[in-house]
Amino acid sequence: MADLKFISWQRSGIYSLTTTMSGGRISGQLPITISDRSDPSDTETRTVTFQVLGPPDVKGLDRKAIGKVAPPPFTPDADTDKCPHVEFTAPDLPWRYTPFKASGNILRPWLVLVVGTESEITITPAGKVTLGLDVLSDHNLSKSARWAHLDKTEGRAVARLLSPRLLQAKQNYIAALVPAFKADGNDSWSSNPAQSETLGLFYHWKFSTGSGGDFVRLASELQPQLADPGLGRADLDYARVNPIEVLSIRGALAPINGTDAALPGSVASNIQALRSSLHDERGRPVVTLPVYGASYTDDAETTPWGQSTNNDPRHRTAAGLGVLAGIKLQEILTASATEQSGSVDIAAQRIRSLTMGQLAARSLWNRHLPTDPLQRLQIFGPAMRRIITPDGTVHHQIDKPILAMPANLFSSAARRVLRPGPARTTLAKSGATNPRLILESANRCPSLPERAPQGLPHPDPKGQIEALMERAVKTGELSAQALLDYLRRLDLSRFNRQVQRMIEALVKKLEQQFATTKRLPYGAISRLINLLTAKKTPNDNEIAKIIESFDFTPDDDSILDLIDTILTEPPDRPCKPIDL
Repeated sequence: MADLKFISWQRSGIYSLTTTMSGGRISGQLPITISDRSDPSDTETRTVTFQVLGPPDVKGLDRKAIGKVAPPPFTPDADTDKCPHVEFTAPDLPWRYTPFKASGNILRPWLVLVVGTESEITITPAGKVTLGLDVLSDHNLSKSARWAHLDKTEGRAVARLLSPRLLQAKQNYIAALVPAFKADGNDSWSSNPAQSETLGLFYHWKFSTGSGGDFVRLASELQPQLADPGLGRADLDYARVNPIEVLSIRGALAPINGTDAALPGSVASNIQALRSSLHDERGRPVVTLPVYGASYTDDAETTPWGQSTNNDPRHRTAAGLGVLAGIKLQEILTASATEQSGSVDIAAQRIRSLTMGQLAARSLWNRHLPTDPLQRLQIFGPAMRRIITPDGTVHHQIDKPILAMPANLFSSAARRVLRPGPARTTLAKSGATNPRLILESANRCPSLPERAPQGLPHPDPKGQIEALMERAVKTGELSAQALLDYLRRLDLSRFNRQVQRMIEALVKKLEQQFATTKRLPYGAISRLINLLTAKKTPNDNEIAKIIESFDFTPDDDSILDLIDTILTEPPDRPCKPIDL
């Protein structure tokens, strides 16, 4: 098992530079030096005051910031001895906006997870939450640093916020994520609250508790005890010897590892004499002690259990009582067996009826319901709010911003809009209202915008120049060889042969310049590339003039700064299709 590793708090090192708190924000000072690159001696240093975002700047919490909650939403039987908690996707989030510095290992989070019954916590129509006195008292903000930690077990980093409130059995609860500080930096409620408080609400969910405790706790309360040695034993008087021997016979319930005492010699000799074979001179059968187990094996006494059963009067007594019970109760046992045999026929008839019902139901299902699983999925879509999973309802699982398909597509309203027949779908293309096609289309993530839309100009429609620029920004060096290779690969077939020879000569001259100076006129080269790759074929004379007046003066290192400013990144559109 991996070693558990927990940390009290974590946040950016910028807070080590802060000194004071005012208006709910923590601030500090930082010296900044500005120098002229062309004249390093020309410098100036000033101290700048900065502020870090705090409680007055937080207006809401993105749902994607919450990774997991426990118990899951709508859990019907949550354990009462486990703390409700919430995990965050960012490891520093619980302490990011706390409006003061840490005191050693102690730093209070700016968020608090409160838990209360439906009568103690009220969600207002305005999206706020009202907390009752009992909830406020059980969540003492002066101790809130104990309710948050960073879990770094096995290299992961998970920030977790817990509620310290003890849960009661068979109760409906609301868990709410609320701010621990007001906009001015003071606590959201005092240690001894006198009235309820209405606060902003970042997130909430509902769950219910079971009858109390879990299997591990209940099992831990079981304590082994030593049974009395006489438990499950009875005295047996063996009167066939003189003096009479009193034997102890064990029943079905006896102490663990309990054993029988050795038989007295007089008893053992007597039982062997009784079991010895007797002979009648006239050949008549002689009735002796029965051999228990003879009905199941040819020689019962060759087995360990057969020897102990037949040669020990204590075991013979138990076996004899069983035979006597069978004789005395034979009529009752026969009647019971007969009744049970009749029940077998009744059970068989019921099984046949059940089988016939299943076959009929399957036939009706296949006849009246679609065979396509996606079409069935749309039919049963409105029931997803009532289908419970370990992580909440099915509707809750698919109603997330990052997922491609909107959960409302499974609503009753969506079914009414998309059903065939009404005027709104009469003129639709054939198959347009097919549930499978609708779900598959809605479950696709939108594609990124075109890099070079048709009809709009773009200096680098194939992206080769941008690829060179991205590599230059990452490595800190513009690859001249890659740029020259790009020039050599340009399609010049639309220009006349004279222009082609001029361009080829220019490329050779640039290669010679780079081989000698290791520098190139990147700006002039980019202007030439823009002209050669334009969608509209430029005039041959215009290209010839540009080549003749080409400026071979190398550019300085600032070209990398320019490249960094003009590069663009594709838009961030997190999207994930649903596994239908």
